[in-house]
Amino acid sequence: LLFHLPRVQPRSIRSARLIVHRHVYRLRLRRVRNAARHGAITVRRPPTVPPTAGKSSVLVLTVSSGSPAAPASRPVSAPPPVSGSVSGGSVAVASGVLGAVGCLPGWGSFAVGSTPPGCWRPYSPQSPFNREVAAGAPVVSNSQAIVDRLVGFGGIQNLLAGTAGRGELDGGRPIYWSSPSDPVFTLHCTESWGTCAVEGAQVRIPDRAQPAGGSDAHLSVIDQASGVEYDLWGVQSKPPGGGTLTFRWGGKTRIDGTGLGSDAVAAQYGTAAGVLRAEELASGHINHALFLGVHCDSGTWVYPATKGGSPCSDPTNAPPEGTRFVLTLTDPQIQALPVPDWKKTILTAMAHYGMIVGDTGGSWGIAQESGVVYTSFGQTDKWVTLAQQLHVPYYAPDQDYVFNLNTGIDWQHNLKVIAPCASQGTC
Repeated sequence: LLFHLPRVQPRSIRSARLIVHRHVYRLRLRRVRNAARHGAITVRRPPTVPPTAGKSSVLVLTVSSGSPAAPASRPVSAPPPVSGSVSGGSVAVASGVLGAVGCLPGWGSFAVGSTPPGCWRPYSPQSPFNREVAAGAPVVSNSQAIVDRLVGFGGIQNLLAGTAGRGELDGGRPIYWSSPSDPVFTLHCTESWGTCAVEGAQVRIPDRAQPAGGSDAHLSVIDQASGVEYDLWGVQSKPPGGGTLTFRWGGKTRIDGTGLGSDAVAAQYGTAAGVLRAEELASGHINHALFLGVHCDSGTWVYPATKGGSPCSDPTNAPPEGTRFVLTLTDPQIQALPVPDWKKTILTAMAHYGMIVGDTGGSWGIAQESGVVYTSFGQTDKWVTLAQQLHVPYYAPDQDYVFNLNTGIDWQHNLKVIAPCASQGTC
């Protein structure tokens, strides 16, 4: 398998892996560094891989990224598919912090009409949202009591498609990507709660970007030049062409960090943390924990949360912000369920990564990206397209498609609460 290598400093290469049909083969670092000086490398095809696998072969180079704030922290752009003894294939270069290894197109190329692919995820591998829960992770002593309280709030909320910008039906989290040509907005928080971390910041935001239609009116923008994610809650006014953008409260976090420390959701995560995107569901694989909203919380919080939301009138066994629920079903058990494949994709993420509580309101449910990230630019809502492709039922009274999460699972007997040390990576 012949790969043409991108222009990277040989000594900056920290590891190299060949990925074929999801099988990973490690390559000798010295050999790859030597090949980088000449611009190409030939890799012997593993004996278990058929000769026709060339097009699905990806050579992944992990390079040192320098200071997180420096432009050098961004991955080098990958070249087009290679030619030669491989009739396809590609080379991916990852900094190790800006998305899934081998995921193309990658960081720096996202824009209007070019949203991140399904394999991409925000934040570093050390983010609690990107930590897979180990099989032997400890369970809190009152796990079942917390689960009972959770399901007592009501059924898990279904996912919806076709609600973009439509008032309270649109409770999603729109995430936009800025470019140097976008107008500059000066951020202004209107609540008098203290020091707003993004007050007065000047941020480039796509001119046609809109907040979600619900009362939370979320809007987040990620600046690929600086690596900063700006999260706004309660957007009130966004003038055309730039100017002062007013909103109730907000915060910021680094997209290559842990995803913590922002302030547009109750638990103070980045708004992109755990949000389910249409591209991910379409890909059939979700490689991060899911953001979970609950009806009310205990008035306390555990890692990774640093603040609470709306406490229950009776806090007994109510989940603290930061609580991590995990589905107890195994992969074979999930695959054997009489539910659609899209639902199995979500359930698998719940089993491997879990759901982390981050806000209050409604009964309980996972967060999804709002379709306004497409419709505000006159594009077809990918959630609607996906729903139609998957033959998801259409609910005529509300004119939306309903991804039914509630039925088909005994939530009360198939959830557990994992100790916070699992999110910290200390147990």
